[in-house]
Amino acid sequence: MFFVLGTFVAICIVFFWFVIPLVVIIGLYSLVQRYYVATSRELQRLDSISKSPIVSHYSESLAGASSIRAYGCRDRFLRENEARVDANHRNVLAYQAALCWLAVRIEMMSTVLCTCSAIFAVSSRDSVDAALVGLTVVYSSAITRVSVEAAQHAFPVDVLTFAAILFSS
Repeated sequence: MFFVLGTFVAICIVFFWFVIPLVVIIGLYSLVQRYYVATSRELQRLDSISKSPIVSHYSESLAGASSIRAYGCRDRFLRENEARVDANHRNVLAYQAALCWLAVRIEMMSTVLCTCSAIFAVSSRDSVDAALVGLTVVYSSAITRVSVEAAQHAFPVDVLTFAAILFSS
């Protein structure tokens, strides 16, 4: 967080006009964040709702395992369990798609900021020291790298969390 804020301050000190695209991107980011948070909350709620039947069916099947075997209903219970897990996986996949949607939007916004920084660097090549221009371009490209890494790390964590919850119950 402080790295990104420091990067924005450094670029704004060197290129004052960078404030204009920065304000626009921050506004877009807040809109994307507001939309994603509401969607993510609803998808997590649907995921939680669809996990409950899996857990209850699993516990009921364990409690009545001898009766299920005695009446030969093993295949029916397996199909029912698979149907409930499939219903849950639809919600998990929708949540993962929302994460990918967010990652693309964040990467696009950071790439726009990097492009603006490069445009300002080229346009002011005679008036600004080359070292400062290089610093701002490297810092702005680091923002893109940090946002991509954050998006990449968000996806596997959710998959691992889901797998741990599913297999621990």
